[in-house]
Amino acid sequence: VEIRDNKRREYERKLFPGYVLVKMVMTDEMWYVFEQKYLNKMEEDKISILEDPIKYKSMIAYVPDNPILYEHLTGIQYLNFIADIFELTYKEREKAIKEYATKFELYNDLGNLISSYSHGMKQKLVLIGAFMHDPKMYVLDEPFVGLDPKASFTLKELLREKAKEGK
Repeated sequence: VEIRDNKRREYERKLFPGYVLVKMVMTDEMWYVFEQKYLNKMEEDKISILEDPIKYKSMIAYVPDNPILYEHLTGIQYLNFIADIFELTYKEREKAIKEYATKFELYNDLGNLISSYSHGMKQKLVLIGAFMHDPKMYVLDEPFVGLDPKASFTLKELLREKAKEGK
């Protein structure tokens, strides 16, 4: 138990150096599943959080229950900002934005300021940003909050697809 706890603390320090951005309270069972399913899987790809924490974190997408966005940007500016962070090529970002914004019925509103978006639209925008770079792991904190029934169904379908892919 002590060895596992030390490894857990080591991962937590590497995931959240200096300060904790996201504090997840996990039981030992939850940590075991997290470790076996995700951490070891990413290490199979020869990417270690201990050796390359930035690359490792780029394989994770986090969606909060209450998205805090740059309200002075338009939706497309925000998604391009996210695409720049994850170093997506122009073709990759264009394809991903069109695919996910169309699925979430936000494509026609991407030119509007985020400050004019409803909570549900902001949630959709954050979800699009999370799916865009095709991470290996998704950390979703109440992703259905604020979504309309059709968007909730779309999200469930996308999560099923990603689960089939092993993500």
